[in-house]
Amino acid sequence: MQNKPAISVKEIAWEIVAKYELAAKNEGLSFAKNSVYHGFYYNDILFGIGALLYRGKVCTFKSHFVFPPFRKRGLYGKAFLLQKEIAFSKGIRYLYGNCTKMSVGTHIRLGAEVVEEFRNGITRVRYENIQ
Repeated sequence: MQNKPAISVKEIAWEIVAKYELAAKNEGLSFAKNSVYHGFYYNDILFGIGALLYRGKVCTFKSHFVFPPFRKRGLYGKAFLLQKEIAFSKGIRYLYGNCTKMSVGTHIRLGAEVVEEFRNGITRVRYENIQ
């Protein structure tokens, strides 16, 4: 019997994030040092990065970048749910994010509510911690 692939999310240092900054920038993403970054792992292999920016009872997920060879496999959604649990475990009431066309469908499937659509193609979504 084959083991299921393990998805995990771990806090990572800025030095790891910085290695992927140019590739992310080429896709319109930016990384900011004032956020808490997590590595997304598939069987202990780093496949993406995502940040959380905490402000009181509100948190914003941002700069989520999945490396091209790992896209379209359903890995991001599983990793994001783990990251969302991390935010909510800290007492966050709302988790917001500005999504590109590449990720908005995933967030809607995961239960996000669309709160605003911008002319530049970005969609703002929100998750609510109802615990």
